[in-house]
Amino acid sequence: MKRIAFALRALLLLWPLGDVINAGQQADAPKDIYLREKGSPLVPIFPVTGSAVVLKNVGQKTIASYTFACFQRRGRKPKIDVVFEQPERDSVPPNETTGEYRMDATPPNRCRSRRALLGVYQVEFNDGTSWETTASR
Repeated sequence: MKRIAFALRALLLLWPLGDVINAGQQADAPKDIYLREKGSPLVPIFPVTGSAVVLKNVGQKTIASYTFACFQRRGRKPKIDVVFEQPERDSVPPNETTGEYRMDATPPNRCRSRRALLGVYQVEFNDGTSWETTASR
């Protein structure tokens, strides 16, 4: 009986310590570097913390191509830091996802090296219309 009581007291004493250890691990977790802009037809399906990004078309139209950019977050409105020259030519129907980008020179790594957020600069749809970021230059 004494052993059970001792074990329970030890468990209760160590319990908060476990929360402190877990909190420390969460604080060290990589930060998401994706700019989630309201109205963007492309959103990530998981946090962009490594070198990979997979986007989902949440719009109503099929996407013909899209262009990434790096954005600086100073103040309330993000500013365009650099626009990637080559658009990604990838047909993405509504509710479908893009391919996974996973190379050293990918947009996530380039934006991270600039201490910037990755985001979508422009989207062109199959019907000839387009969407563009509202961020300023």
